Amino acid sequence: MRRIFAIWAVCLCWGILNAVPLGPFNATLLEQLKNDYQKGEKEVIRYIELQEKVAEKYIKMTPLSVTAKKKLPPSKDPRDYMTLSPYWWPDSTKTDGLPYIRKDGERNPEVYEYPERENANRFGDAAYCLGVLYYITGKEVYAKACANHLRTWFTDPKLGMNPNMTYAQTVPGMKKMRGSGFIDSRRFSRALGVAKLIEGSKSWTPSDKKKLDDWATAFCATGWRTARKDKRNLMPPTIMVCGTKPST
Repeated sequence: MRRIFAIWAVCLCWGILNAVPLGPFNATLLEQLKNDYQKGEKEVIRYIELQEKVAEKYIKMTPLSVTAKKKLPPSKDPRDYMTLSPYWWPDSTKTDGLPYIRKDGERNPEVYEYPERENANRFGDAAYCLGVLYYITGKEVYAKACANHLRTWFTDPKLGMNPNMTYAQTVPGMKKMRGSGFIDSRRFSRALGVAKLIEGSKSWTPSDKKKLDDWATAFCATGWRTARKDKRNLMPPTIMVCGTKPST
């Protein structure tokens, strides 16, 4: 069930991106913040200046990619997102330790050998900060950096992530793929909505928008197929937001 909620959350970010003005944000508060900034409200100006200092590291940061890993998934494609399910450990009774066995509540430190987990968080934080700052201040430097982060993570033909979570929270040695890894998408899903905030920028073109829309469409479709194979109940809100009901 957690995975179904994760699919819903990702599809919601994408669907809202095309359905309402400001993506997955509190539109009223964001618009108020923008207006107060433009009016020169001192407290708002100070707050935005603090956020701009934070954004400096995201502007300088090399855009992150799922290809920045040493261990390849079974597909041998570095563009496939892959993380280790945190509570699974080598089986001490087996010479090769496979398949891993579950130890509830005991976190396997091997999870840190799979950089997508942390990189997805860093990417989401960077895109969020930069996108919001562009929307409020109108400074192109933020949109340009945000666009670079979005392209690299999602749509770059060499570095961009394949639109699936097949190997998210993988368990070494387990033959059947686990769909529960879809919940990992919460780490980068808000970045999909951030794209809406930079649409007025010259740094985010109609071509960029279409590529991201296509990526999100494929990603949601893959999530639904995985859910159907696992015989989980499909949530009507997800179907409504994605705009496409998968065949039964």
